[in-house]
Amino acid sequence: MKKLEYVIQKEEGLHMKEAVEFVDMTEEFRSEIEVEKKEVRMVSGKSLLGIISLIARKGDRLYVTVQGEDEEEAVEAIQKFFIEKL
Repeated sequence: MKKLEYVIQKEEGLHMKEAVEFVDMTEEFRSEIEVEKKEVRMVSGKSLLGIISLIARKGDRLYVTVQGEDEEEAVEAIQKFFIEKL
């Protein structure tokens, strides 16, 4: 199991376009991927509605947990996504 922490840097936060891209990317992996915003429930990283419901804005911390047979590849893709998109 891998645990990651990110701070949203993008002025607009995590909007629909990025949420769709994130879910499309996570669906490529067999690992379980969960995303949590402090004081908000944990959601599946493969659920568009779940990701949108986090209402992640600039400065918010997101905690991502990845567990499964391809977790290393998933972690690399998630890290790249956050660096390039958020």
